[in-house]
Amino acid sequence: MDYKNGVTMVGQPHHFCYNINSNTFKIIGDIMITFDFFNDSATELVEKFCEYYRLDKETVEDYFIKVNRDTLSPETLVKKFDLKLNEYDSSQMQIVCRHMTTSTEDEIHSFMDKGILDLKTMLQEDTPLSRFLLEHKIKVNVDEHKIEIKGKTYPILRDQEICPECYNGRERICTGYSRCDSFKKLTYLATKLYYYDATVECFIHATLDEMKDYSTISSCPEILNTLDDVRSAVNGHFSTTYNLCYDWMAKKRKCYVLEYASRWSEMETFAPMNYREAYREYESLLYSCGFDFTDYMEEAIPKKIYDNITFLRRFISIYFYSEEEYGSLLAGNSVPPEALKVFEVRENDLVEVARLK
Repeated sequence: MDYKNGVTMVGQPHHFCYNINSNTFKIIGDIMITFDFFNDSATELVEKFCEYYRLDKETVEDYFIKVNRDTLSPETLVKKFDLKLNEYDSSQMQIVCRHMTTSTEDEIHSFMDKGILDLKTMLQEDTPLSRFLLEHKIKVNVDEHKIEIKGKTYPILRDQEICPECYNGRERICTGYSRCDSFKKLTYLATKLYYYDATVECFIHATLDEMKDYSTISSCPEILNTLDDVRSAVNGHFSTTYNLCYDWMAKKRKCYVLEYASRWSEMETFAPMNYREAYREYESLLYSCGFDFTDYMEEAIPKKIYDNITFLRRFISIYFYSEEEYGSLLAGNSVPPEALKVFEVRENDLVEVARLK
């Protein structure tokens, strides 16, 4: 799934570690506040919002009723309620997430045994997805940036890289703007695996119909679309043959929703495509927390500040507009099996699947 959130601007990704200084946290006791944007009522959401930001419920509720919602932004809420974004600990808040997938009745229990793994793990370890690909003579080595298709190995390159040799066996390697279709399709695979870090992605708010309509996820994993593109290109086809997708669906797989709660601090909340340019969008909010451009460029901003800014954006979007919203875990994180609830999608209903004893 491509549920990525954050700032999307033209440029290259800027990956870094956040400087989280626990001495600045004001812990809210041992309370964990859980936002369930799928099931919480408007009243419950306001109550939890006030509990987390330590605000008076009646004051906030009255403001939300009267305010012109089109004027709302993280900046307006910070100014209205004098929010000190560096004083709220995002590890004390969790969000209910839903991940849609397809599986057989037997294979769905692998999620109950292993949890939700990131794409890298699903491709490289023994999983229903990797076994399915091996049946089709495809093996993806994410760590070594290689994909093997019917015994032939291809490098998984990013769009700025140069081919070590021609994918199509030509003596001369393309180095300009006109790259072959195989290169283009493989760089799209590289984007999924390396730019987006192959993270676990989810919905944090959507109707069941909206989830089912998102890409191919109610029928087959999105990665199979990408791999069908790659396989067709390296085999010299002019258009994509969706054999992987069709073969996956032919296994009589059903659609499932995997539900879990994740700490907001363990989710990705700041992933700009152009790090320097993204500062403009955050400048006033960072300044209100005592940080300037130098702090920003030196990556000295605690992650919890970005967490709180992003949460305010998501809250406005969902509470006032009922928009679809997506999220993803930080790179390398997975969902433990004990955290999961598994539901089978039956038309417009979710029916919980019992764990095997």
